[in-house]
Amino acid sequence: MSVNSNTLAIINRDYVLNVSSVLNKDHKQFGKSFLTDGDEETCWNSDEGNFQWIFCSFHHSFILNELNIQFQGGFSCKKLLIKHLDNNQRELGEFTIYCEDNNLLQKFKEINPHRFYPNSLELSF
Repeated sequence: MSVNSNTLAIINRDYVLNVSSVLNKDHKQFGKSFLTDGDEETCWNSDEGNFQWIFCSFHHSFILNELNIQFQGGFSCKKLLIKHLDNNQRELGEFTIYCEDNNLLQKFKEINPHRFYPNSLELSF
């Protein structure tokens, strides 16, 4: 297994994570910490709504080369907008990916074709 600096940032919790909502405000069972805990038995659950988002701010700029995401079956988004933001929250660029409605790990590569070096990402779906 190879580990790059972005993976290390997630492992070392070198980021700040915010989400649009948590199901029934039950942070102990469905909170944002379960997005990146690596445990297949846990997950972040949002409240119902047409629009959800995940905001992740890192302490350094980086290149996002790949995004791995997994949904619960039947609850996948179809379209995911990724915004690359600088340290002042100005948009550097955006990229749209289209997800399959299943519970398999989905891997998306080449999601930063212009080679932006963002400090933050906003995922909207």
